[in-house]
Order: sequence, then C-alpha cells, then structure tokens
Amino acid sequence: MNNEALNKVLDHLHVQAVYPTRIAGEVAPWFDRRQTFDSFTRVNWMTSEVSAEEIQFSNPAGDQVLYLLKFLAKTRTSIVRSGDVSVPGDQEELNESDIVLALNVDFAVEYAVIGCKPEELNPEGMAEFATHNMPYHLWPYYRQTVQDLALRMQVPIPTIPSFRVNESHQPKKK
Repeated sequence: MNNEALNKVLDHLHVQAVYPTRIAGEVAPWFDRRQTFDSFTRVNWMTSEVSAEEIQFSNPAGDQVLYLLKFLAKTRTSIVRSGDVSVPGDQEELNESDIVLALNVDFAVEYAVIGCKPEELNPEGMAEFATHNMPYHLWPYYRQTVQDLALRMQVPIPTIPSFRVNESHQPKKK
C-alpha cells in the first residue's frame, strides 16, 4: 500500500459516471423459484483496463479541453446452493451443479481529470486508486444492479456487503 503515491492522484480524479457496459446472466435449469434452500453469494471483481479520452470544447473565451479516465471493471456474482456442506473459501472452486445464478456484469467508471493530463498521473498512485478507490465508487451501482437483476430473475437476492476504503487510502483532511 503506497499512500504517498495515492495522495498524488486523489485530488485529480473526480467521479463522473458509473454504468454497466455488459450484462450476462444464467439461472440453473434445475432451479424453481418456489424452492427453499440455504445459499451463499460469491463475489469476484477485477479492473480490466483503463483508458484516457480528451474532449475539446470551443467557446468565445477560447478552447477548453476535458480529460477523462475510464476504468473498466468486470464483476462475477454467483448465488450458490450450500446444502449440508460448509461455504467454500474464496479461493476454492464452486460446485457448478450448485450454482443457482451466474451473473457477469462489466462496468465503466468514468473520472474527470482535473489539474493535469492523464499521462501525468503517478502510475503507482493510479494502481492504488484502481485497487482501492475505484471499487468504492463502483460498489453501490454494482450492488443495486446485481440485486435488481436477481429480483427480476426470481432467484434468491444476493447478499452484497458495503464496500469500505481503508482509512489509509482516504484523502488527508485539510
């Protein structure tokens, strides 16, 4: 964890939009919404890529340039029938025959870059931001999307905890 590097980028990135770019879900053919059984939720996510954009605006006072960074995040949510066995650890493979819902949702998280150009941002700080801060901005949208889709697909509603950024990754109070 490199707080010094993170602090070099925090003041420059301002969240603008979070939205899904791809949704794919599959309910197990054996599942009947009238069934009752114990289940658990497995959540996996990763940042897949970061891209920069430049938008130029013309106005009487002179041209202005807006710099944007777009983080793409891939999420996978599984609702799994637990039965008589304990919940497997996060690194353990799931029994495919027990997966009620496999839901893959990709998101874009866009930031305005203020006070510098995207290529001037500290690479180490960007890595820290992508690991800790971007997911914090993504999480409420992810949670709402996944829970809404599960409700619509009439499967058990997944339990998605709140996401917290470690205090060490929050901006220093001025």
